Amino acid sequence: MSKKDKFKYKYVGNSIPRIDARSKVTGRTDFIKDMQFPNLLHAKMVLSPHPHAHIQNLDVSKVKRSSGVVCVLIGSDVPHENQVGLIIKDQPLFADKKVRYAGDAMAIIAAETEEEAKSAESKIQIELKPIRTLYSAEKSFNSKRTLIHPGGNVLSHLKIRRGNHANPLKSAAVTVEASLKTPHQEHAYLETLGTVVVPHKDGSVTVYGSIQCPYYVQRSVSEVLGIKFNKVKIVQAATGGAFGGKEDVPSEICSRVALVAVVTGRPVRLIMSRAEDAIYSSKRHPFEMRYKIGAKKNGKLVGVIAEQYAAAGAYATLSPVVMFRAVIHAAGPYVIPNVKVDTYACYTNHPPSGAFRGFGAPQSAFGIERTMDLLADELGMDPIELRERNILRVGDRTVTNQLLSQSVGLPETLKLVKESSLLKSKNRKKRTGRYVEGVGTACMHYGNTLGAMGWYLDGAGAHVQVHRDGSISVAVGITELGQGSGTTLVQMAADAFGVKTERIRVLEVDTSYVPDSGPTVASRSTIMSGNAILNAAEQLKPSLTKAAGRLLKIAPSKVIFKNDRAYDASGKRKSLTFEAVAENAFVNNEKLAAAGWWVAPYSQWDIKTGMGSTYFAYSFATHAVKVRVDTLTGKTKVLEVVAAHDVGKAINPEGVRAQSEGGIVQGIGYALYEDLQFKDGKLMNPYFSNYILPYPEETPKISTLIVEEIGPDGPYGAKSMGEPPIIPIGAAVVSAVSNALGVQFREMPLTPERILRGIGVLKNG
Repeated sequence: MSKKDKFKYKYVGNSIPRIDARSKVTGRTDFIKDMQFPNLLHAKMVLSPHPHAHIQNLDVSKVKRSSGVVCVLIGSDVPHENQVGLIIKDQPLFADKKVRYAGDAMAIIAAETEEEAKSAESKIQIELKPIRTLYSAEKSFNSKRTLIHPGGNVLSHLKIRRGNHANPLKSAAVTVEASLKTPHQEHAYLETLGTVVVPHKDGSVTVYGSIQCPYYVQRSVSEVLGIKFNKVKIVQAATGGAFGGKEDVPSEICSRVALVAVVTGRPVRLIMSRAEDAIYSSKRHPFEMRYKIGAKKNGKLVGVIAEQYAAAGAYATLSPVVMFRAVIHAAGPYVIPNVKVDTYACYTNHPPSGAFRGFGAPQSAFGIERTMDLLADELGMDPIELRERNILRVGDRTVTNQLLSQSVGLPETLKLVKESSLLKSKNRKKRTGRYVEGVGTACMHYGNTLGAMGWYLDGAGAHVQVHRDGSISVAVGITELGQGSGTTLVQMAADAFGVKTERIRVLEVDTSYVPDSGPTVASRSTIMSGNAILNAAEQLKPSLTKAAGRLLKIAPSKVIFKNDRAYDASGKRKSLTFEAVAENAFVNNEKLAAAGWWVAPYSQWDIKTGMGSTYFAYSFATHAVKVRVDTLTGKTKVLEVVAAHDVGKAINPEGVRAQSEGGIVQGIGYALYEDLQFKDGKLMNPYFSNYILPYPEETPKISTLIVEEIGPDGPYGAKSMGEPPIIPIGAAVVSAVSNALGVQFREMPLTPERILRGIGVLKNG
């Protein structure tokens, strides 16, 4: 069977409407704020007004006497662990000795109404003794005087050492270097953080929430309350976006609210306002980077030296994981024999930096891709040609010395972009007058799922039940956050059983019956849960073929399922409905439920050298961008984007295009508009009215070109697609602006002011 024929299915590879679309667009979906509970209390967190200070006094006596207040909790009220953290437990549940950012949680108030909880907050008496602050990662790295945590300001240092790493540029004929910066970025999900916790008489609790990783929350609540995991039930409510921002933070919030629920014996709800959410929650890591690249005169890369300093914010949260991806992707999708990379995460007095779509890869892509453009300028070579000479192909090794033996679609993505009308017209772009136009490109690779550093979490389960009426229930631990994974899982399950999609129902995520499948992160939903569902389906096939064989009076081996029926594979026109098969299997006590499980192929990495096979598969992409810049105002308009993505197998092509478009627009915001403003450590623009996001009119023409280099380990050949679109787009946009203006910019976001300073219209200072 040819590779093409192998992947011809009724649903996989075809676009079907989102299964949750109608409910959401008609307003029938209930989010956490819509859920009703009797005798409900309303909670509000008290956040630190100062970015770094010792707590001299925290008096809540007046709050307790305030109208409607039922409960006030501070650090001394926590009966078990007052320390939380997914990887490093360095964060107090309630700051009791020291605050480390303006937004640190100090107390929680529960009252009969939201208004009473809010009113009571003003009555808390806080005395703080300010400490010197650190806002720059590199300054934090070099600081010996100011320590944000007792153990030092560097919480993670990862590295790559390959070839002549002592002098990677020794044999280079041409070298360039650059200092580059990327900013914070707010997740800007539409639904703010929220939870409801219901206590039960047996000491257990049920937690409902806008949650990305339910089993992370279960662990945290269990540890804070001092009860077993099986007494903490987590139910994911419909979740209005996450992008990584609801991976770590819900564990903290749900744990605080759970404590209030247990103390009061009443259900408790906490919904953060937009400003509270922005002030408190995690952000994308800002990076300060220094890159040096060397090449031969023909453009072949010789070596790279990179230093990356990431601002981790006040607490570690997911910084070690983000640094792993950043360091692995720091040198880009290129063949480079000599490599020295150092990636540091340093504490700063900002909100914690956590996971955000791409988590470390967009920052690394900006560093390497902008420096590649500088090298192309120095060589007098077209940036596309420079990339063509150095990109990874089948048979090449990555900078961690991993052999890529198959499924490398980068050359095809580059070819498609190069042949696009956008790049063919680049020599006709306007370069004079008030409005100038430019074109930029960038490449990327993206390691699928969690990789070597997170391999211990890279397993996933699926409970699949075929009911006697032929309907099928699927329970997975991966959450639907708006990305459309529920639809792709239905498509894969339908083709696995040969039935119509209407038969499949993916159940809500409830830890009392869905298997712990690791976190819903790293674009792993389709790969991990898809494979687990296929594994369960394979276990049930013998029961179904046996039942069909009985009814058709043929051997089970001759039964095939397609088009919602069971057929005789010999070509005879005998067939049965799937309902009839399911009913026969049921009355004959055949197995109709199975627990599927899939573990990602083993990945390994040497933390001392950075060498190893870090991911079992990679997705690849090339983006080209056309912009128009107003040299009078400094405003940039992205006119067109061509994005070619190697996705393995596109389970739902329209879903792939939607991911591409969403990631690209999000990346345009990262490149041009989104600029968190802090003054003395306090966030000054926590609203959508003053934190500038791309509006619909800023959305350019986007052409997504799908490349299918089948991934051998993904379900039906699929590879990751959720995060790749945001990774190269920032670098490509800045490249295009630099091309239009003849000025090489090295920092995002490219605000109008920054552009005007770059072209000399405004002076620095």
